[in-house]
Amino acid sequence: ILTDSDDGLVAGSGRSVVGFDLYSAIDSCADLLVNFGGHPYAAGLTLRREQLTDFAIRFDNFVCRNILPEQLIPQIDIDTEIDFTSITPKFIRILKQFAPFGPHNMKPVFCTHGLSDFQNQSRLIGKDNTHAKLVLTQNGHTFFDGVAFCSGYMRNYNMANIIDHIKNKGQIDICYTIEDNNFNGSITNQLMIRDIRIIY
Repeated sequence: ILTDSDDGLVAGSGRSVVGFDLYSAIDSCADLLVNFGGHPYAAGLTLRREQLTDFAIRFDNFVCRNILPEQLIPQIDIDTEIDFTSITPKFIRILKQFAPFGPHNMKPVFCTHGLSDFQNQSRLIGKDNTHAKLVLTQNGHTFFDGVAFCSGYMRNYNMANIIDHIKNKGQIDICYTIEDNNFNGSITNQLMIRDIRIIY
């Protein structure tokens, strides 16, 4: 992120992906900078406006030479794998004891494997039918509602294809957080789905 100022200086800050040394990338441009500092995963800098183009070219070249292909793939940190049978009222009560959640205390992200549609209830939602309301089961009995928005990690997903897959006895793996869904005064647990993997 770069911001311009009236004194001819441009200030910027950035965060890196796992495994890539952002500080070294900025250090490779040190002679173009007024000031910089940080560590491998976060750094800030100041430079003169007239040096911005040269900085962008050199910084980009450093990144292209040093970043690994797998570091360009977005990743979600999963706290643990669980089965749906583990999501009991007691589990939810314990989970809520970790609140309040925020930047320094993120909600736990769970992963569950081998899920299928429950009683043909999953459907597309949203103004243009690009999002999905999934009703998922792991064993044919225990089921949970989940919402998957076509954004973030899933911005290029075709939710209609995913629903067709699970309605035709296909299975998916998901990672998600567990939220309260308050509808007409009734509170139920809902899975906020962060990513989906189709099992072929």
